[in-house]
Amino acid sequence: MPPSMKSWPRSAPRPCSARCLSWACPRSASPWRSLSLTQAAATTPKPVASRYGSPPERRNFNLHPTQTPRNACCAAFFLVTHYHHTKLTAPIRQERTFQNPSGAKMTGIQRPLLHLQPIAFFCNSRRRSMASRHIGALGMLAIGAALLPITGAHGQESPSPLPPHIYEQGDFRVVYQAPWQDLLEKFKLFDHVTSGFAGGEIQWYYNDANRPAAYASANEAIAALQNGMQQWQTVCNVRFVYKGTTTNLPGLALDGKFDGQSTIGWHDPGNNSVAGTGGVGTSNGQAKEGDVWLSSRYRASNKTIIHELGHMMGIAHSDVDGVVMSGPPLTSYSPNPSQTLQPDDIAACHHLYGAPSTGTVIAAVAPTVLNFGNVVQGQTSAAQTVTLTNQGTADLTLTQAPSVAAPFAIAATGTTCAANTTLAASQSCTVAVTYTPTALGGSSGSLTFKHNASPATTTVPLNGTGVAAPTPVVQLTPDPVNFGAVTVGSNAQQDVTVRNSGNAPLNLTQITAPAPFSVIGGSCAVGTPVAAGSTCTVQLRFTPASAGNAQELLRITHNGTPNVSELSLRGQGVNAAAPNAQLSTSALNFSGIALNSTSPAQTVTLTNNGTAPLRLGAAPAVAAPFQITGGTCTANMNIAPGDRCTISVVFKPTTAGPANGSLSIAHNAAGSPSTVALRGVGQAAPAPNVQLSPTTLDLGNTTVGESSAVQTVTLTNNGTGPLTLGAAPTVSGPFEIAAGSTCTAGANIAAGGSCSIDVVFKPTAAGPANGTLSIAHNAAGSPSTVALRGSGQAAPAPNVQLSPTTLDLGNTTVGESSAVRTVTLTNNGTGPLTLSAAPTVSGPFEIAAGSTCTAGANIAAGGSCSIDVVFKPTAAGPANGTLSIAHNAAGSPSTVALRGAGQAAPAPTAQVSVGHWGFGVLAVGNESAPASITFTNSGTAPLTLTSPPSLTGPNATAFVLDVGSCNVATLAPGASCTVQVRFKPTATGLQEAELHFSHDAAGSPTIVRLRGGVPLGATPVPALAPLLLLLLSLGLGATGLLQRGLRRKA
Repeated sequence: MPPSMKSWPRSAPRPCSARCLSWACPRSASPWRSLSLTQAAATTPKPVASRYGSPPERRNFNLHPTQTPRNACCAAFFLVTHYHHTKLTAPIRQERTFQNPSGAKMTGIQRPLLHLQPIAFFCNSRRRSMASRHIGALGMLAIGAALLPITGAHGQESPSPLPPHIYEQGDFRVVYQAPWQDLLEKFKLFDHVTSGFAGGEIQWYYNDANRPAAYASANEAIAALQNGMQQWQTVCNVRFVYKGTTTNLPGLALDGKFDGQSTIGWHDPGNNSVAGTGGVGTSNGQAKEGDVWLSSRYRASNKTIIHELGHMMGIAHSDVDGVVMSGPPLTSYSPNPSQTLQPDDIAACHHLYGAPSTGTVIAAVAPTVLNFGNVVQGQTSAAQTVTLTNQGTADLTLTQAPSVAAPFAIAATGTTCAANTTLAASQSCTVAVTYTPTALGGSSGSLTFKHNASPATTTVPLNGTGVAAPTPVVQLTPDPVNFGAVTVGSNAQQDVTVRNSGNAPLNLTQITAPAPFSVIGGSCAVGTPVAAGSTCTVQLRFTPASAGNAQELLRITHNGTPNVSELSLRGQGVNAAAPNAQLSTSALNFSGIALNSTSPAQTVTLTNNGTAPLRLGAAPAVAAPFQITGGTCTANMNIAPGDRCTISVVFKPTTAGPANGSLSIAHNAAGSPSTVALRGVGQAAPAPNVQLSPTTLDLGNTTVGESSAVQTVTLTNNGTGPLTLGAAPTVSGPFEIAAGSTCTAGANIAAGGSCSIDVVFKPTAAGPANGTLSIAHNAAGSPSTVALRGSGQAAPAPNVQLSPTTLDLGNTTVGESSAVRTVTLTNNGTGPLTLSAAPTVSGPFEIAAGSTCTAGANIAAGGSCSIDVVFKPTAAGPANGTLSIAHNAAGSPSTVALRGAGQAAPAPTAQVSVGHWGFGVLAVGNESAPASITFTNSGTAPLTLTSPPSLTGPNATAFVLDVGSCNVATLAPGASCTVQVRFKPTATGLQEAELHFSHDAAGSPTIVRLRGGVPLGATPVPALAPLLLLLLSLGLGATGLLQRGLRRKA
């Protein structure tokens, strides 16, 4: 059994853990790799063990590169043997002493007989097991302190203790038997595990090969394994997930090989003491694969299953007595390991997987698949039961009733799982499922559980095969049954064999054979079944009552399909020696014989098929209008058995119509006289007879003034004499007889012959027309007539349809062209349309290149052409026009109204925020606050500033201009820029200037007038000071006005 792979806290400090490979031995400080044991008397190392792999390339390995402290942990690895099946009748002891290069004391024990050979290492403390590939053997290697006695073998149900073998001092010593001298070369090296399976989930497969007979089925074995898994799942956060069956062997537990799949299976260890072994494989210290094999010799106990599952999880043997995971060298390992997980076991599981999460719900089903095998169609199988178990720790609740789909059904009896059923941990409920196939062949389905576990749905696949019900199959031999010739009044017997070749008993309900056959006995009897593959006989008798052939059917009614079997019965009844008269025919027919003429002779043969001579009486006789004209049958002649004679008969009618008579032959055989019925028909003189086809002739629709297709009337003489036509055939109405007709004036048509009349229809007016074809002849019913009809149709004419009839070309800039729009002209009439001139347009519209409606164009009925039109406005505003097309159809010319709207071309518009700006009164040398003036393009096209904004005027130097954002070339429609102007007078009096914006819009330049004033040198009149300030602030040239006022005042 593999070791524990991870350490966990103990209640008291110890030199090393009893379950782990990591302990207190730091891998970084002491890189444990290999162990080398060297013979004391030799200078070369003794091969002891190899690294993982076979065959080994290097068999020496050191416990530590330089030394092995006496009280240190033994190693961060463990050794394990291959299987060695050895059975000795007496021990052969040999002893070799090996020396540890570090000087640490090592102790060995004697290997007992009749066991497999494992090797394990121990730490320097009593009962400190670090390696546990224990497979039923007891031999050990140890380093440090002494080992306790080891007894029994793991998994043995009734172990017997072995005497202790303790070596407490001296160098390391190996005691072994001679046959296993290469034993230590079979070891393999395993790394340790530091953590359990990812997510606490172990997905496992089951191999059913070599399952012990103690388990009735694979499902029973799987259920036992799942019961052990449930104990671990209850105490820690681990979950076993069953993935199905596999053919892979549990290799890791057998030979340490990885196959990427966790498998539980069966193996015969060759030793009754070995119950099983478990192992775990790792990747970088994490458990990746766990395998378990159990002995195929007997049913594994629950304690064995739980113990080996612990190894599969990554837990090794414990050094605590009496727990599930107890292992060697503890005395409790074999005699009395616990079947219930103990605190020490639970602590180990918690260390690898943690405590169980609160409310864990795990739904498990057993079996995982139901196979109903073959079931007769329409019948219901025996119920099979699926058990749903809560393997979690919280309640499992079914949210819906278990469900299946036809042809499967849930039986009420045996079903305890229902909607809202709640199962506490480890509790189960059952569902009984039946299978009732409605068709032949395989069926599949699933039993579905909906619950509060994850995933929320658990399914069990259901399979079955509908087969036909057993049925008997009847075979009758021989077929047919021929009794041959049997004299009238006597009988013959034969047996018929009835074989049941089916697969069900054959029940006979009726056996019948009509006379002259009968059923007289045999082993086949109504009410007595004939087993499948068996036979019985029916005894038949043929008793002819008269001479002649007999044929009937033997009918047997039974429970097979079909339920009646038939067999042909044949026989011939023969009389005692006697003549028998047989005629070759029972009637002679003479038809169509002309009056007063003689028909060809017909012969009747009389044969004696009896067993005695046939003697004729009087000569054969007939009555008129029949006559005997010859033959060999004469009065009083004798005809030996098998011989024959003949009579020749003719018909001579003297009147028209049917005639009947009889030929009579008298003889000495039964049934005398023998007669032949004579029938004939007298035929009158031949005469012609007219038959016309057709008797009505429809020449269909034809254009007025034109001719229809030729149609033919056939005249047939189906009489018996020649037919002579009188005048030439005639027609009435708008019909004509076409050239090529063979029914001409005076034509002679023999009996059975025919001639033809070709007729055409030439309407002169529209509408229906009727006429008559008339043929005169020498037969009865002359003249013969044929009704003629047709319909005149007006001549085809074109018709113009325009689409659209009004064309709006939308808004277009003046001087530009609109998008091309198309008018389609369609000839929806019945004749060709011709355009007499090219289409024309009026107004500011044009016909674009590419139009297909051109002058002189011919457009077939159903065809079309197109006119492409563009709008080229010369002024803004709405415009209208007309498209005109001249043609040869009614209503020419056809027109289409045209309209559009001219739009002015986009142009920029210059706009300023103010037209003038007054800066008020300001002392010379001072500077005003800036005035912001905005210049905007309020037009519809970009505006270009042809030069930057500038100041002009007599006092331009009194103002300061900052062009600001107007230092641009172009303003988009709606865009603006801003300049700033400050007033900085340099002299007294009114100061004026103009701000110019030069651009490419109308009204350029755009001007803003600027004004400002400064105080005069003389002190203003106080009474006028407020007015002066007001006028200057308004920019009204107040200074000049004030100056004038002052001058006037002065």
